Amino acid sequence: MIGKLAEPNLTRRLALLAEARRDDPRVCQHLIEAKTEIERLQAALLGIAPAAHFMRDIAYAALRPELRDATG
Repeated sequence: MIGKLAEPNLTRRLALLAEARRDDPRVCQHLIEAKTEIERLQAALLGIAPAAHFMRDIAYAALRPELRDATG
């Protein structure tokens, strides 16, 4: 079981961790690593969210005929 906890797919790894014995120190280490990876992914998503909103607004404005005609 411990060998499977090195699974690169985070979702699968978390499912395996949920089934594992939590009192095993090796399982605890994998839980800590998974938590760190989740926090890193959350930070990355928060970093791109403002840019995604900005791009959405630009695309929306480009699709609105009254705004498109005003720029031409």
